Amino acid sequence: MMRLIGSILLLVTFCLPIAVYPISPENQEPISLDQAASIAKSRTGGRVLSAEKREVDGRLLYRIKILTPKGRVRSIYIDPQKQQ
Repeated sequence: MMRLIGSILLLVTFCLPIAVYPISPENQEPISLDQAASIAKSRTGGRVLSAEKREVDGRLLYRIKILTPKGRVRSIYIDPQKQQ
C-alpha cells in the first residue's frame, strides 16, 4: 500500500507544471539550498518535502518539492543566480 501511495505521489509530481523562480541579483553570491527551500515554502504556504541540486539544460537549479496546503505535491525549481 505504501509503495502504491509513493508511486502515485511520484506520478503526480511529474504531471504538475514546473515553475522556475529567479532569486538573487547577478552581482551577489548564489543563494543556498536551505534559502531556496525557505523561499519556496514562504511563496507556496506549503511544507518542504525535499530539496536538491539539479542540472537542467546545463544550469544549476534547486528542485524543491512542496506539499501544498491543498494536499498537492509541487516541484519548484529555483535558479540561485538570476534576478527576480
